[in-house]
Amino acid sequence: MIVMIEPANQNPYGGGSIVPPPPDAGSSLTEVSIRTMASDLAMLGQTGGSTIPAGETLSISFDKPKKSDEKMRVVVQGAEGTEERPAGRHATIAWVAVGFVGLALLFLLGFYVLPKLVSFLTPSSSPPSNNDSNLGSLPSEPTSPAPLPPPPPAHASFFRMPIDEKISITLDSSKTGPTGTNPFAAGVLAAIATSNAKINLFELEILEPSGKHFSWTDFLAARNAPILSGDTFATRFGDDFTAFVYRDQKGSWPGYIIKLKREYSPLTLATAILEIEKNIPMFKNLAVTPLGNPSGIFRDARIVNEPIRSLDFSPKTTVSYGWFYGTYLIFSTSDEGLRQILQKL
Repeated sequence: MIVMIEPANQNPYGGGSIVPPPPDAGSSLTEVSIRTMASDLAMLGQTGGSTIPAGETLSISFDKPKKSDEKMRVVVQGAEGTEERPAGRHATIAWVAVGFVGLALLFLLGFYVLPKLVSFLTPSSSPPSNNDSNLGSLPSEPTSPAPLPPPPPAHASFFRMPIDEKISITLDSSKTGPTGTNPFAAGVLAAIATSNAKINLFELEILEPSGKHFSWTDFLAARNAPILSGDTFATRFGDDFTAFVYRDQKGSWPGYIIKLKREYSPLTLATAILEIEKNIPMFKNLAVTPLGNPSGIFRDARIVNEPIRSLDFSPKTTVSYGWFYGTYLIFSTSDEGLRQILQKL
């Protein structure tokens, strides 16, 4: 059998790369003796095995392609005829394998190696450690001032229905009047004196010198009237409060309304509120017309079908307090004044 490799313009099996020419063997035709299955079988016949046809001799010629785009083909001449076979099929597979390996290397380089290299070359932006003694003292960054506390909410009346008239006074707790005088009472009486004589119920606004409405705890402190010890008012009631004044022939009688916070219930404060009854003298500091002397002790009573606790002062008025609508705790130096304002809440 004789095998010859000739240049061909097309690969008879389609596709494939051009096989590079072999090294110059010194002649255009070289004979190579190749051991084939046929030669092995012939040898077996000579040594006593089966008789088979003699082996064939392959002649292989290597001709350099004339053009780089020419493909190679193998012409095999044997006893059975001439057969053409592709010469570039294995080379094509090799180049495809090389391409896949190259793509895999590029992927590894871009996905793993390149990010680490960039992070290594990029200088760190983290601040230097304060423990490094070689850095010395670094200038401290300017600190922004602490945010101011939110302003207290504006005063809002608890009355749902308007009162006949609203009066305002300014109470300066840093100043005291002449001995035996009550600046608070004097301010209320002066405001009432300028009102309509036919009106007997007023809403009272009590202002600080700055024009801001007093909070309930600040007002008690300004009047030296700690009717409850501890922080019961500060923690369980809102800061805002609504004041009113009832006027009759005996005098002017103020009252005060504070609102319980939503997370508390009057039932849980029943015992704490009873402490009020131990500080009877403090009520005198919240009055306008002098109360006089108490007669007896606090007693159970009812007003507008609501339970209250009352204490009579001889001979002019009654001081009462109680819960209303499950939200409001009201102190009043007049039962009639209390009855009238309940219709406005």
